Amino acid sequence: MKKLSVKMKITLWYTGLIVIILSAIFTAVLLATDKVLLLGVQNKLEEEVYDFAEELKVDSNGRLRLEKLDFLKDGVRLAVYHENGQMITGLVASGLPETPFADELLQKAGSDQQNWFVYDFYFKPRHADNFYWVRGTVPLSSAYAERDKILRQCALFFPLLILLAALGGYWITKKAFRPVTRITEAAAQISSGSDLSKRIELEGADDEIDTLAKTFDGMFARLEDAFEAERQFTDDASHELR
Repeated sequence: MKKLSVKMKITLWYTGLIVIILSAIFTAVLLATDKVLLLGVQNKLEEEVYDFAEELKVDSNGRLRLEKLDFLKDGVRLAVYHENGQMITGLVASGLPETPFADELLQKAGSDQQNWFVYDFYFKPRHADNFYWVRGTVPLSSAYAERDKILRQCALFFPLLILLAALGGYWITKKAFRPVTRITEAAAQISSGSDLSKRIELEGADDEIDTLAKTFDGMFARLEDAFEAERQFTDDASHELR
């Protein structure tokens, strides 16, 4: 089995670290998304209930004017009840169990199949003689659908980020090891005796590898001088012997 190169090992370590970081981010997104989205649903529900209550008016006979009201806003179902809890008009979520009224208190109701947020507001319209309940309901499935959408996007983009990280890590590692390749090539040429004048001559690096290259250049220069001195000695000796 062929051993992995140092460049590949560093790339794998780098990619593994990215995978761990992205996994932690994915987990944090998963844990935080529910809370953020549910809080957003809660705020939207309360806002729609208050806005709807402001729209309720009474006629000259003290009766509610309901003909121009919108009972479905941004997924929130709205309904109006008498003070005793008897429904006057509006939309009620299908399957919603009977839930007692509670003024400005967020309640969660439902079953194993579906859950809702329920929010009630007890108020008296201007110029009215009686108090009324405004109830808003919103299914939690809307928040979960948004969460699933976010998670699908994360699942789509995270592999792409990992691939880009791996390619980027390999490119950076290859670029960082380029001086090492030059050192190896220079040492191989000098070792074979084909070119004793070969030098690495790194420029602008000014790091540990640059220091190593300069050390090798100094060693190569001394080797060249030693070979030249040996060659000169051999030539002189041959001349004297002749």
